[in-house]
Amino acid sequence: MLALAARAVALLLLDDPHLHDAEVYAAAGRGLLADGVLGVHNCMPLVPLLSGLTGGGPWTRLLDVLLSTATVGLVVRLGWQLFADRRAALLAGLIAALWPHLVVASVLRLTETSFTFLLCLGLSLWLSRRWIAGSVALSLGVLARPTFELLLPLLLLAVAVGFHRQSRVAASRPLAVLVAVYAVVMSPWWAHNLVGYGQFVRLHAGGGLVAFVGHHPDNPDGGGLASAPPLDMGEWLAIDDPLDRDGALAHAALGFVVDDPARAGRRTVLRLQRLWRPWPNADGYRSPALLAIWAATFLPVAALAVVHLGRHTRRRWRSALILWLPVLHLSAVHGLTLASVRYRLPVEPMLILLAAHALSLALPRRQR
Repeated sequence: MLALAARAVALLLLDDPHLHDAEVYAAAGRGLLADGVLGVHNCMPLVPLLSGLTGGGPWTRLLDVLLSTATVGLVVRLGWQLFADRRAALLAGLIAALWPHLVVASVLRLTETSFTFLLCLGLSLWLSRRWIAGSVALSLGVLARPTFELLLPLLLLAVAVGFHRQSRVAASRPLAVLVAVYAVVMSPWWAHNLVGYGQFVRLHAGGGLVAFVGHHPDNPDGGGLASAPPLDMGEWLAIDDPLDRDGALAHAALGFVVDDPARAGRRTVLRLQRLWRPWPNADGYRSPALLAIWAATFLPVAALAVVHLGRHTRRRWRSALILWLPVLHLSAVHGLTLASVRYRLPVEPMLILLAAHALSLALPRRQR
C-alpha cells in the first residue's frame, strides 16, 4: 500500500512532462496498431504497443504506476528467495516503495518501468524453478529493452547452477527452455522486421546510432541526442535504407574509437560517471531539494551495496552473483555506448536488495 500511495501521489502531483521518447513511443504504438508497422527504427515494440493500447496518456501512466507498485512486491519476494531473511526482504521493500527514481519514473511513460518489472518478475520465477514462465517474462523484457539479451543465458546458469546447485547437464534443460521460449516470443517481431526490411533483423536498426552518438568526438559526456551538443550527422542521415544507415553509423563509431583509443577510454570513464551519478543529469530535475533527496537515498544504498560486496558477497555468492551480474553487465553496456542515470533504473532494485541484506546483517537480532 505504501508503494501504491507514493506513486499515486506522484501521479496526482507531477504533470506529464511529455518527454520526447514517451511521445515517440505513443505515436509509434498508434501506428503499430493502425497498420501493423512500427515506424521507428531504433526501438523495440513492447512499450510502444502498451502505450498505443492505453492511449499514450493518463492510462499509460496508470499502467506504469501499477507495474512499478508490483515491482516493489517482487523486490520483497526476491529478498526472501535470495537470502531467506525476512527483515532484509521487508527493508528492501520499504526502500523500493519510497525510492525516488522508481516513483518518478512510474509517471514518465518510458521503457524503464515495464522493463524493470519484467526483469524482477523473470528472476523471481526462475528462482522458483518456473523456467518457462520466467523465460517468457525475460524474453518480453528484451522486447521492451534489449539491454540484457546477451546476459540471459549466463544469468540463467547463475540461477540454475549457482543458486539451485544443478549439474551442468541438468542446467541444459532450462537453458534449452530459454532458447525455445525466446524464439517463440521474438518470432512476431522477427516476422515484422523481415517484412519491413526484407531480411532478418534480430533487434532493431538503431544500434549504430547509439554507438555513433556515444563515441562522437563532439559529445564529451556520452549522453543521448537530447543532451548531446549538435552533431553533424548529415552524411549518414542522407542514406535512405535504415539498415545501411545504421551500419554506416556503426562503422563511423568504430572509426572514432580507432582514431583516438585514449579518448575512447576517457569517454568510457565519463560515461560510467554519468551513469552512476547520485542525481539526475537533466537540469529540470536538479533543484536543491531534489538533489538532496536523490543523494540522501542513493548514496547510502550504494555504500551498503559496496559493504555487501566487501563483507558478505563472498560467503553468499550464490545469491549475490544473481544481483551483481545485471549491475556489471548494464555498466559495461552503457559505459561503451550511451549513459544516463535513467538507464540504470532496472538494476537499482538489485542494489537495494544487496544494501538491505547488508543492513539486516548489521542490525542486532531480536533475542528469543
